Amino acid sequence: MYNKRAAGGSLPVIMTMTAAVFLWAAVNPLYAATNAVSNTVENVICENTRSEADDYPKFGIRLLYYVPNRLLDLIDIFRLRAKLGPGLSANVQLTESLSFYAGRHKAVWAGLPGPRGPYKKFRAPAGIEDECGIRFMGIDATENTPHHVYYSPSEADIGLHLLLAGLEAGFDVVEMADFWSGFLMFDLRKDDIERRSRIVPAPAYNVGWNMFDEMKPDRFEKLSERLDYLEDNLPLIMNTKTRELDCALSGRDIDEYSNEFADENLTSKLRVGIFMEVEKDHGYKIKFDPDYDVEVKLPGLEQRWNLYISKKQVDELPGTLPSERENGLNVGLSRKIGKMGIRTSVGVKARWPPQAFATIKWGRRYNPGKWYLTPNIRGYYKSDKGFGQVTSLTANHWLNKNRTTLFRSTSAGRFTRDSTGWDWEQSLILGYVRDVIQGEKRRDSLDGEDVAYGIGISGTVFGHIDDGDSLIDRYRTRLVFRKPIYNNWIYLEVSPELEWKNEQDWDTIYLVRIGLDMLFYGVTEN
Repeated sequence: MYNKRAAGGSLPVIMTMTAAVFLWAAVNPLYAATNAVSNTVENVICENTRSEADDYPKFGIRLLYYVPNRLLDLIDIFRLRAKLGPGLSANVQLTESLSFYAGRHKAVWAGLPGPRGPYKKFRAPAGIEDECGIRFMGIDATENTPHHVYYSPSEADIGLHLLLAGLEAGFDVVEMADFWSGFLMFDLRKDDIERRSRIVPAPAYNVGWNMFDEMKPDRFEKLSERLDYLEDNLPLIMNTKTRELDCALSGRDIDEYSNEFADENLTSKLRVGIFMEVEKDHGYKIKFDPDYDVEVKLPGLEQRWNLYISKKQVDELPGTLPSERENGLNVGLSRKIGKMGIRTSVGVKARWPPQAFATIKWGRRYNPGKWYLTPNIRGYYKSDKGFGQVTSLTANHWLNKNRTTLFRSTSAGRFTRDSTGWDWEQSLILGYVRDVIQGEKRRDSLDGEDVAYGIGISGTVFGHIDDGDSLIDRYRTRLVFRKPIYNNWIYLEVSPELEWKNEQDWDTIYLVRIGLDMLFYGVTEN
């Protein structure tokens, strides 16, 4: 009944991060025993938290500090810290807007401290760190403590703290540019130590996007308060930044968006899932899959371009599972042409070497009697595989008046330049759907990703046609259960599966998939 749309890849730290949210309370008794030691160290080791207005002295003074500044700029590029103290947490950051942290820890640390930040003259090679809460996609739902960690907006970082010890490593590409430009006496990060003038209040780091500085409470009493904070603010910042980008590209006045925030067709969408798969074949395999799908609406541009980020591949069949997708993130632009149901897209798969792609897709919805038919034809070009085509027909039929019992059939075929013939798929699904994401209007063209609360069983056959002969390659059956577990935007999904493959002599393969699916785009009540 349910087939995830955007998944693939493997990032075990993200699963650890999620587990840390629910386990940090287990280490609370250790805190009392270490507070005395921490406070002692705090009085001895402290960082310079002042910031100063930008004012360079004369050239001779700058030349005097030339060598020390280059050494400090070199150290700023890297973060490598060892930690000692109670806690359970994990963090991953690619940039400030792609930052993740969950857990709780309070520790003494030593090592390379990472970027100093603008106007900061020095960061000690040791100190105290106190973090508690969640950071997600740049939105900070952590406690305001005196010992927050400063991460540069351009820093890539990964860290893990397990019970009594932790390790963190990071790298900043902008700090590297600051280091090299420093040889020509340019200070991109405004952190050269000879800068002088009046002292101004230090900036508040580590609170996510600056627009939330005054909105963020100093303390969250419960985990639910943190989750509510993320749910409220992540769609807000995402759509605010989207509209700023749209205005910059199209020249549109941002005030024109006032009546469009409530239009879901013009709302940018972010979907994130964290899943674990356990497979038993000739042994046991465990795999962690972060799933994500981002669609950024740009209505001010001509023809309403959309920016999307997804792991769904342009050449995959409808029954492709997340674990079967190729690694690599697709980033592209798409737009709808006219009113005939035609959509085009161009983009690149973010891997090395990069792979370009382009698609043109046609799809319409028909309603003969009590059936809802959705035919699709997708032609595509991939720089590594050439031209290809995917054709599919989906038929939905509600078996009762309340439209809760669904029969669904999907037939699809694919032809590519490097294939020996047509690859094909036939799926049959019978499911009970109690609630639908974004309301009843989605039931007419219901897809697996639209189910909020339901259970279903499916059977799928895959094969290919070679020289006029149709050969079966594998069978698969799945039982999928989904339900909302928090405020209609966090969903639990459990899916046990059985599969038989021709290439493995039809031996039974067992697989269980379980995880959380999170929707950040203002889901309407069912």
